[in-house]
Amino acid sequence: MATLRLRAVMSLALTLLAACRPIEIGLELPAPPAASTAPAEPTRELTVATRPAEAFTPSAGWVRFVEPRYGLRLQYPSHWQMTADAPVSFSGTDGFFELYATNSQDNTLANACRDVQAGGGFGAAPAVELIFAGGQEACLVLPSADQDPAAQRRAALVVRFPQARATIVPGVAYTFLMLSADDQHVRTLAATLEFPPPAEPALEWRGAGPWGDGDAARCKALRAQADGLVTAGDCDELPAAVAGHLPPIIELAARLGSFQVETPAERLVVRGAGVLDGPAWQRAALNWARWTYAELASGRACAACRTALAWNLGAAEAGVCRQLTVLNYAFAYAETRSCAGGAALTHAEGWLTPEEWERLDEWLVTRAPVDDGGNYLAAEGGTPFSADELGMLVDFAQMVFSRMAAEN
Repeated sequence: MATLRLRAVMSLALTLLAACRPIEIGLELPAPPAASTAPAEPTRELTVATRPAEAFTPSAGWVRFVEPRYGLRLQYPSHWQMTADAPVSFSGTDGFFELYATNSQDNTLANACRDVQAGGGFGAAPAVELIFAGGQEACLVLPSADQDPAAQRRAALVVRFPQARATIVPGVAYTFLMLSADDQHVRTLAATLEFPPPAEPALEWRGAGPWGDGDAARCKALRAQADGLVTAGDCDELPAAVAGHLPPIIELAARLGSFQVETPAERLVVRGAGVLDGPAWQRAALNWARWTYAELASGRACAACRTALAWNLGAAEAGVCRQLTVLNYAFAYAETRSCAGGAALTHAEGWLTPEEWERLDEWLVTRAPVDDGGNYLAAEGGTPFSADELGMLVDFAQMVFSRMAAEN
């Protein structure tokens, strides 16, 4: 039964995203075509309310769910369990809800509600009510008595976002939230919905450079919240841009302090909760912002673009080699794998210590690049390593690898 419900909901979601037909805008649903010889059905009017008919009183049996991608909070019965995170889905023995983002013809609420109603799955005569939810205009689509039992009394709430929300789909910003839920809970879920004001970004960056598209003249921008939501786009387009939920910024914001960096082509503002704020960490934050923008804007990941140091440390045992990779914002991976190649046998990851990163950053800034048989340091300075100094770099990589392997 759960499979049938999920399939039905996914079918509806695809229908919504594809719906782009012109629809009359107004408070009455369209009457049958004039050419029809059948008797005209009575016009059904949309009822209007200022809040969901069922008020919600916080209860010990309900818990709060936070969805940072859509910037919302709502409450649901504590015995329901998450069944999926894309789309977000919760269910229990007595009900369910799922969350989607969608648009409509001309992005009007009237058309969004009609799109959902016309998408099917609610019976022959679903009811539509205009309400407010989360302080925003919304509508409820409620099933009629002849709804297919496989739909499990599915209803829908369509709410206008406070502002267009970006999703992980590149270049698409959505205007409406759709909450699909059973008709016994949809009103109560709607009454718990909140769109809290967005927190001040933990990191804001804008600059002109080649990242993402090679166009060094276009002004690019990125904002990152401490909860992991990151938005990227042109300087004059945010927040209607592409975004993703990126856990690294959560830890980075917790480590960094508060500072501001300006270069001839860039401006970076960090409002971190930590204490790290020296030049090395400012460069780490700039590196993270530049290449996160590039990946979000292009829709492509580039592991090599972020790599500051990659070093093969030789065999740990017969046929097993050690590899250290350090990214240009102080995050590292220590892995072992067959010396002949293939998947990692062991994997450890984590942040460099302040001392480790500051030492490596000094080399990245002052030294010339190193390329030693596939091992490399992506430095940008002009002073080459001597043979003896190259040994310091190998010793550094050995030390970081050993620490990370011991801690994981």
